[in-house]
Amino acid sequence: MNLGWKLGAVVAGWAPEGLLDTYEAERRPLGAWVLDRTRAQTGVLRGDAKSAAIREVVADLLSTREGATYAVRKISGVTQRIDLPGGHPLTGRPVPDLRLRDGSRLADHGHGGGFLLLDRTPDRGFARAAAAWTGRVGSVRDDHATPTGVSVRPDGVVAWAADTADSTTATGLEAALRRWAGSPSPAPEHESAA
Repeated sequence: MNLGWKLGAVVAGWAPEGLLDTYEAERRPLGAWVLDRTRAQTGVLRGDAKSAAIREVVADLLSTREGATYAVRKISGVTQRIDLPGGHPLTGRPVPDLRLRDGSRLADHGHGGGFLLLDRTPDRGFARAAAAWTGRVGSVRDDHATPTGVSVRPDGVVAWAADTADSTTATGLEAALRRWAGSPSPAPEHESAA
């Protein structure tokens, strides 16, 4: 998914400079983690006495609620984080399971394949800031709560998030959109009255 949406952006002609270069930086650390986990699993499955002892320890840990929860969270990828710019704890993580007032979840609104913006500002300030990326960024309105705003990339990774609504956070949103969604869409040309 990471590479797919980036290639799609290049083909569509709106990819910002260097977008494809972000693929390796984002995926290599996760790939190395998967490789290390695979090596560890291979080591545990060997038939020697040392591997058998490690298997017993792992089985003992997995028999506890905490150990099983830890393993499932690691294997599922929900604890994974891509190192992206921004200081919010959600940035770089998979889209959170945020339940909205209408009973839907934020991820339910992301099936269109584009960028998704959750705007919980009282004046729809974040949606207005993202309007310049018409056709690439869809927005979802919800009641005021935290996080106040969340921008999700097409691959389901949070590109930007904020707990407040002020000029600094709006500027951060616009910077994230430029970084990931390219330049704003050109304003539609209006026919002049003759």
